[in-house]
Amino acid sequence: MELHARIISDTLLITLTGSIDTDSAEDFQDQLLALADHHAEVCKGLVLDLGNTDFINSTGLRALLLVAKKLSSSGIALALANPLPDVKDVLNISRFDRILGIHTTVAEAISSFSTGDRTSAVETAQPESNRIMRIKFWGTRGSIPVTNRISDIRWKLREALDKAKGRVFCNDEELEHFLDSDLSFPVSGTYGGNTPCVQIDTGGDEYILCDAGTGIRLFGNQVMSSRGKSSPATFHILMSHLHWDHIMGFPLFTPAYIPGNRIHIYGCHDEMESAFRTQHSHPGFPVPFDDLEAEIDFTILNPDKSHQIAGCRVTPMLQLHTGNSYGYRFERNGRSVVYSTDSEHKHDNSREADSFAHFFRKADLVIFDSMYSLADCITIRQDWGHSSNLAGVDLCQIAEAKCLCLFHHEPAYTDQMIHQVLKETRRYEQISRNKHPLSIIAAYDGLEVSV
Repeated sequence: MELHARIISDTLLITLTGSIDTDSAEDFQDQLLALADHHAEVCKGLVLDLGNTDFINSTGLRALLLVAKKLSSSGIALALANPLPDVKDVLNISRFDRILGIHTTVAEAISSFSTGDRTSAVETAQPESNRIMRIKFWGTRGSIPVTNRISDIRWKLREALDKAKGRVFCNDEELEHFLDSDLSFPVSGTYGGNTPCVQIDTGGDEYILCDAGTGIRLFGNQVMSSRGKSSPATFHILMSHLHWDHIMGFPLFTPAYIPGNRIHIYGCHDEMESAFRTQHSHPGFPVPFDDLEAEIDFTILNPDKSHQIAGCRVTPMLQLHTGNSYGYRFERNGRSVVYSTDSEHKHDNSREADSFAHFFRKADLVIFDSMYSLADCITIRQDWGHSSNLAGVDLCQIAEAKCLCLFHHEPAYTDQMIHQVLKETRRYEQISRNKHPLSIIAAYDGLEVSV
């Protein structure tokens, strides 16, 4: 990896030859910042010419982002130019094309600094810019919270030790690389065990959540850790329905106990407030609902009507589930996310399929209840109110959605079984693919997705 620098007017042009990967990322970062510091008095912008850069991996991307942030703090804007096709694909796949200014030619990149806007692209793409929707999963299991059993842990240990046979790890970095690169996700990680809670982050100061399963406890703890008690916050919680796995985390939601916080709970069920209050009543829980010190209110939404919530356009849709459930479509700045859990899709009802395809239409991300196999859905678990991975693929393909996220995992499934479902779903997508490829992921506690 080599860097060559020259000044063009008030722009520092750096040509990078080679790769930015695990071995070279730190050196790249140090060299580029040293060059920028050396020329700081004469350059107001930095263009990184990638015309001779043949590869960049995730470690390199992280280094690139750190460089951009440090340059920005020094008042130097960064632009990327002339990426080769493979590097451009990596930037697109990682969504870095939405964070950093990427230009076809060096001349185009240099001219971008002459508009008078010296703000770094990294700054404008941070959450406060409200341009990107970020989704974080705090709970992804259905029905009941679960944890890995001792047999599951022992399986993970056996698999990891077997893979590590004959290897020597000289430092923590080598060990971390082994965990991240050589072990499958079910071995090195876990899909988690909390019941549904999903954060929709639009970059504003207010929080948007879907459902209040046990995952909301971890979310609340994270908010308290980052903000403290002296910084009140506003929370918007949209309820798909009122079954216990979707509300059971609320009594342990710490912000509800802090004066000054405001919690707005939305849903389409008339008995919504009653369900929350009953959960806090004797003998089920020791703290009555009226003793919560946050300001809490409930709003009944009309299905199929759009509502403005925390700067987001939110549209509920009725779904087939015992007692009814509602999906939500979130739209902001040309991006859309659909949260559709606890919904059973009858495969003999074309009208129902058409309505959901319309609801999912061209969504950037569809979070979909894929709790059961298709065979179970139409036999032993018919009318249980949940759907299958294959139904999710079919509906998203019809809708031309971009990404399907498998969600509301069966509590009896191990990490290995959920991962197998993910692989099978991706294979089915390949077999049934139309002209619009569909990306498929599986939600796990802690997963973050940007659209």
